[in-house]
Amino acid sequence: MTTGISTASSQTVPSQTDRTQSPPASRRRPLPGIGAVLCAELARSRHTATWGVPVGVLVFALHALLVAHAARTADGWNDGVLPWLNPYPAAFALPMGALTGAMTAWRERRHRAGGTAWRANIPALTVAARVAVLAASALVSQVIVLAPIVIDALVRGAGWGPWCQYLLFALVMWVSVTGASVWGLALGQWLGGIAVGLAPALALVWSAAGALHAETRSWWALPWTWAMRPTLPLLEVHANGLSLEPGSPVWDYPVAPGVLGSAGLCLLGVGAAMLGVHRTTSAPTGARLRYFPAARRDRRAPGPSDRNPHTPERTSQVVLGALATPGSRSTVRAVGLGLPWRLWALLTAVLLALLGLTQAGYSAAYAMPLFALAGAPIAAWVAGATAWRAQADAWRGLVLRARPATLTTAALTWAMVLLAMALIPAWAIACLGAPLFPTVSELSGLGAPVYMFMVLPFVAFMLAALAHALAQVAGMAATVIVGVGLFLVGLVIDGNEALVATPLWRLAPWGWIQAAGAYPGRWGTIAAASLAIGLAAFTVSATRGRAIATRHHE
Repeated sequence: MTTGISTASSQTVPSQTDRTQSPPASRRRPLPGIGAVLCAELARSRHTATWGVPVGVLVFALHALLVAHAARTADGWNDGVLPWLNPYPAAFALPMGALTGAMTAWRERRHRAGGTAWRANIPALTVAARVAVLAASALVSQVIVLAPIVIDALVRGAGWGPWCQYLLFALVMWVSVTGASVWGLALGQWLGGIAVGLAPALALVWSAAGALHAETRSWWALPWTWAMRPTLPLLEVHANGLSLEPGSPVWDYPVAPGVLGSAGLCLLGVGAAMLGVHRTTSAPTGARLRYFPAARRDRRAPGPSDRNPHTPERTSQVVLGALATPGSRSTVRAVGLGLPWRLWALLTAVLLALLGLTQAGYSAAYAMPLFALAGAPIAAWVAGATAWRAQADAWRGLVLRARPATLTTAALTWAMVLLAMALIPAWAIACLGAPLFPTVSELSGLGAPVYMFMVLPFVAFMLAALAHALAQVAGMAATVIVGVGLFLVGLVIDGNEALVATPLWRLAPWGWIQAAGAYPGRWGTIAAASLAIGLAAFTVSATRGRAIATRHHE
């Protein structure tokens, strides 16, 4: 009996070794196919920057249409709507594509792939599905760019317009933007969260270089021209935005070479994304867990090697500790300890060096518009956005120790201190050699440096407060999108001597420093409007502070 019972038990009760063994191959769950992975990726991309960027593209298209109509009714010198789309391939499309890809990679890192990195998934299929979704987002963006123009032409009774040019332009930009998105994804996989700012910046430089060299003879050897050159005959403009004259050789530029070259760059980006996944997942042990290194660190208590002073978690501990330390209850001091001073110092040095090189190589005629349209506004925007990002991870704890209005005041106070230290010497460098009180003839060429300085603090406060509020309420992706859009609007309107003289200058607050320099009589209106907009943005940050603390952070 004893023997029988023990025999039966050994046959019916599995041992501990049997429980840990893998199920038979016939009972294993099959690997998901490309269809299932694609559906999962589409579900994960909802309510993210993947489909939020096309909204920014729609705003750009409507703005181009508005400016085209305003220019046509002003003095009749406008040649149509298509030339006003030139900033899209020259400065807007590729940065937005790169931002979309970088935000996708950052999303997966923050959410640890939703747990799918530990499942039996094929990394190549995951990347392929991610690229397909990015390509779909890029295609939607191109449709959104052209749809308002076609609808406007139909409403005005002008018919469908040059539909062949529309389709070719959409094809060129779809391939180019998809390539930018894939490279942004690869950078995000290799570099992490820093790619969210780095990828759009590199894409903007790439686009500017393409516009600068698009009409050179050696364009075929310069990959950055492949996205820009085919669009010139389609938009009927030169690379600088001026309309093509009859008989210009630009009319004969072929489209196919640029499209094929951009497609090749896109394929290289796909390969880089594949290598990025392989690099993060391949390891002798814990291959799946190394896809997101934070998952392995969660298994053990954090040690001294994990405490990187540059991580957001470390910054959060510094701010919270400063607020909780007895005898050190100054909110301004506590917030100042967690701000990215090293990054701000580096960007300040870059700004001063760039203006100094422009002064040395050219003159104040180039340095002053560079400072007014790019240097000062970008500095203020970055300061406001990064001031929020520095305290975002600690926000839920911070609102328990100080009021949101006090925290916002402290952050913007430090941002203005930084901007004062950076922009005053930058303004002095940019204005070297320019008369402080120019005559009428000199004013049309340079602008009035004194009036630019008078509105500088107001415009800087407005942009910093706007960026801070936008980053707090809508996230960093929306902040980058709006910042690039405002930059292009300011460049097109306030950087154009004909448009800045019209009432359209009120729609371009990014370039109000330049508008005040060109027309000194506006400085009072600009100062008052900037202060009002800045205070409104501050009110939004202060009143939404506790609601932001209770929601799920991006």
